[in-house]
Amino acid sequence: MSCLNSQDWMVEGVIRLPSLVSAKLAIAQAHDWGALVDAYLVDAAEVGDRFVAYVYGDLSGQLVDGMTIVTPPSEVIAEVEGMALLRTVSGNDHYVMVSRLPAAA
Repeated sequence: MSCLNSQDWMVEGVIRLPSLVSAKLAIAQAHDWGALVDAYLVDAAEVGDRFVAYVYGDLSGQLVDGMTIVTPPSEVIAEVEGMALLRTVSGNDHYVMVSRLPAAA
């Protein structure tokens, strides 16, 4: 869990991840997930059957690193070292959840 805030990750308008998150992102990107990963999610929060998170490494090139996104309905299909591979219910997209926020009480 990282709970990013803008003071931690913005330097002169450039997004810089805290070193722990950056290291986990590098590990996630190097791992063979067995599927084409469309994007990596940081500080993901589950909202029903969707996830809200900061996105990095968007394969389509349409999303800027650090943008907040909401995934289509998705499910966890694999977990490795505290990270999770998500697949959309449609089966069209895969995301890796690098870090996850705790569920609200």
